[in-house]
Amino acid sequence: ISLFWAVRDRKWIFTPSFGSSGGLLIAWRSDKFDEIQVEYGTFSLSVKLQDKQVKDQWWITCIYDPPSNVGKLEFWTELNDISNLVLGPWCVGGDFNEILFPSDRKGHSRITRNSKFHDWIAEFSLIDLPLTNLQHTWSNFKVNAS
Repeated sequence: ISLFWAVRDRKWIFTPSFGSSGGLLIAWRSDKFDEIQVEYGTFSLSVKLQDKQVKDQWWITCIYDPPSNVGKLEFWTELNDISNLVLGPWCVGGDFNEILFPSDRKGHSRITRNSKFHDWIAEFSLIDLPLTNLQHTWSNFKVNAS
């Protein structure tokens, strides 16, 4: 953690990767936030934090859904289980390996959105934050990437 985040008062939780994918990490400033609860899943890592000054609490969940169809039902079941724990604000991030709209994926006009993914986002009133640059996403920088 210290290689990319120089804050001294920090705490983190993680799950290891399997091969080249699936490792998850959530880090926070321990001088600002208390860890209230941690949940480790097969496809997710969640922590409930509390602001030390104003005492607000919220959940952060980091997910990784493998790109194959194997385990998709288990993934969505796990997210549903996590949602049952959450009361109040919830930040969910990670790699869903899904797209909301065909325009989200360049060069693949025949791809249709995953209705389960879209319905889940709508059910929990989540907001799909737009990417504004490639700083925090992957790219192989090929012109005709697939």
